[in-house]
Amino acid sequence: MYNPSRTPLSSITILLMLIAIGGCSDGASLSGGGNFKIQASISSSEADAEESANGTTRLYDQNLNLGYEGNDKQVVGLRFENIDIPKGALIDDAQISFTASAAGSKSTSIIISGIADPQNALFEETNRNISSRIKTSATALWSIPPWEIDQTDERSPDISSIIQEIIGLPGWERGATLTFLLEGRGSRSAYSYDESQDKAPKLEIHYTADSSSGSVGSVLEYRIVSKTDDAQESSVNGMVRLISDSLNLGYGIGSMAALNPIVGLRFNNIDIPRNAAISKAYVQFTSNLETFEPYFIHLTIQGDASDSALPFEQNSYSISSRPLTNATTYWEPSPWSGRLIAGPDQRTDDISDIITEIVDRPGWQAGNSIALIISGPGEASTRFASAFENDPDFAPLLHIELDQ
Repeated sequence: MYNPSRTPLSSITILLMLIAIGGCSDGASLSGGGNFKIQASISSSEADAEESANGTTRLYDQNLNLGYEGNDKQVVGLRFENIDIPKGALIDDAQISFTASAAGSKSTSIIISGIADPQNALFEETNRNISSRIKTSATALWSIPPWEIDQTDERSPDISSIIQEIIGLPGWERGATLTFLLEGRGSRSAYSYDESQDKAPKLEIHYTADSSSGSVGSVLEYRIVSKTDDAQESSVNGMVRLISDSLNLGYGIGSMAALNPIVGLRFNNIDIPRNAAISKAYVQFTSNLETFEPYFIHLTIQGDASDSALPFEQNSYSISSRPLTNATTYWEPSPWSGRLIAGPDQRTDDISDIITEIVDRPGWQAGNSIALIISGPGEASTRFASAFENDPDFAPLLHIELDQ
């Protein structure tokens, strides 16, 4: 998260206001480096749009319906132009803010992704004009609290990893475009540009530019994509389950009750070269059930010490029998409150040492698979994470940051 105290005393923090007619900059040099802030607004009717489940795209609606409009699932597109961020900047924090055009209290979870094209076109009223665009691998899950009508500054979670991915693309340059796609469950209604330019969505970005380095590393994210890529094994009798709505971290319930399950996660097509420098890595879970017990759990995370991890199989002890990395991370997640929440509490501690050990193996090559094994006693408490079978969009996600 952005921390104003990080700004060096010798640096000047510049506020660049990007107004409705486009972006403007005071032309300040970044040669000294430092922390900067940018704000951008939707600048035209063609910069925010909705797409219905049948593919119909609308540009001129008064509201932006996040989730569903009645029984019709909506995809919302937001396009922010003239973003004056240099290639190689480090995105510290970023959020989109909305103004509520109607009250809403229904449970709502929205997935935010970016469009992986910094030069993408304005929205048009053609079929599937929003959803057909190529999305970023980085996403953010937004569990939206209740809204009151005309309530301002309804902020998304941090979307810095999405923006970091976009500005790392070959076509990024200062003044390019950031476009986002929002879809999910539930319902919230926000003002569009056509209803009120002042209340239209706004984007705020905090970033660090350091001319001495010139660039920063890549951010990569990989989500579980198959039922054979997340599994759990009883630590008592070795029984393995491939199909379940929840991954039981800790004590376990149902068929895994009191069995302290061992959870396996497999992520595919990891596009990282051998001996790459991993600066940070973690797994982001999404809660599937609320934790009622106040107890902490003590989890151990290791990697499958193989060049390319194989899919899980429903054979006894097929998770725990895999060779494990020497690198180990210990994680004590606090109780999880609420369902379909993907925040800091549902995020593991840093596992970069585990990923490094795997990609440093002699047989590692870009495109291989990585498996992680999570075990540990739950002391009669469990963290229930959403599995692939519950909803692929809420399956575990591996986040990796590379040094340049």
